[in-house]
Amino acid sequence: RARPSDVVFLPNATPRQILGVALLLLRNPVYRTLRYVLILRYSVHRPSGPLADRKTNLDKETADLYAMALEKLAGVDSTGAVQLATDSAELAKEYGAYTKRPIAVLPIPHTSQPAPADFPLEIPPKDASRRVVYLGDAREEKGFELLPALVRACTAGPALPATEFVFQAFISSHYHGRMAGAIEELERLRLPNVHLIKRSLSSSAYQTLLNSADLVLLPYDAATYQARTSGPFVEAICADKPVVVPRNSWMSRQLNQSE
Repeated sequence: RARPSDVVFLPNATPRQILGVALLLLRNPVYRTLRYVLILRYSVHRPSGPLADRKTNLDKETADLYAMALEKLAGVDSTGAVQLATDSAELAKEYGAYTKRPIAVLPIPHTSQPAPADFPLEIPPKDASRRVVYLGDAREEKGFELLPALVRACTAGPALPATEFVFQAFISSHYHGRMAGAIEELERLRLPNVHLIKRSLSSSAYQTLLNSADLVLLPYDAATYQARTSGPFVEAICADKPVVVPRNSWMSRQLNQSE
């Protein structure tokens, strides 16, 4: 059971969830004895246009939903039980246009985990001088569809024998079903130095894959990630791995600010 001062954490607060918290506070004062941290995770700007030349436009419908939900929340949260937060200064600025409540910027949680001594069965042993890795599920916004062209370009160059590619290549949602074509294209190449991991990994296997990388590819759509953060980027940086990221993105700004 929840006790006074317990924290209720919503890692990706949607307008509907914000309204749900407002309804709890309105209907029963006992809920005002709890603390709530609501993370506003995604941009209210929607990318449009071809991948190579995307622009961002305000998603007015979504923005209006957030504005309405945040207004309702402010109307019932007289005790300040709810804290709004996000994980980038850019997102805090975006949402600041829709509420007078302060929006904190929290760091992305990261815990370093030691990798097992032996390679898990899912991870191919390293057999080249350079290993290039793509982490996570196959999504258009993460630039997965660019990987076949990248591999073909490297095949034509002298770096191929000394380089291997290990890509996580699984589709986590029906929303990303289009990426099945890119996965099939990589399989048709039948290259001995291209390994596809077509499933999600355990924490230890994921850490092993990351630790084995000489380079981590993050070919994300810059428009989508203009203000949005990336967990694999933080993990790669904490593991001291070089990364490839898009220009004019949150990730590139983090690199530019580092020493």
